[in-house]
Amino acid sequence: MKNLVLLILFSMFYGNSYTWTNTLSVYEIFRNNLIVPSIISSAPFNKIQILYDSSTKVNLGNILQPFSVKFSPTYIWWPNKGAYAFYTLAMIDPDSGDISQVKHWLVGNIPGIDIARGETIAEYMGSAPSLGTGYHRYIFLVFEQPYGRIKFNEPYSGVFDFTYRPYFSIQHFANKYRLGYPVAGNLYYATWDLFVPILRAEHGLYM
Repeated sequence: MKNLVLLILFSMFYGNSYTWTNTLSVYEIFRNNLIVPSIISSAPFNKIQILYDSSTKVNLGNILQPFSVKFSPTYIWWPNKGAYAFYTLAMIDPDSGDISQVKHWLVGNIPGIDIARGETIAEYMGSAPSLGTGYHRYIFLVFEQPYGRIKFNEPYSGVFDFTYRPYFSIQHFANKYRLGYPVAGNLYYATWDLFVPILRAEHGLYM
């Protein structure tokens, strides 16, 4: 936990301009941010490139404002084998206390990197951490589906539906569908601000 606090303070000081990959690999950052092995058994080696807009980039542990990540990213790319390979993309929050992990985005059967053609299990939901819970990690993971297209048996979560989002486990999900280890990842931190109550109200969350 001490290392996690130090990493958060480091991000606050340097802001979004510092490029973590200048000094640390994706694998090292996932381990240093206490994602491995408590959340996922193995860290990815590749970085998912994620842009929300021209000035909002997910950069391996930087801090982003909830308002800037309200809508799904405008650009996502990861190393891939083209449209004949299928991938699963997940975004989770493991820092929501008793209801962790929270499923913020989950799309399977993505041909290559064409997310729009994938099968959406949970629509994108932006960051809305509760007041007083500090900084939350928002973790993106991509898995290659080693056996091709999957028949998922999961409840669907709409944009404003929170019902099936809590109590998720990305490791259990990966085991269930034999996804193996993640091939790419990224993360950012976010905390409560004045925009969060508006976003939470949209999802019927008032605590």
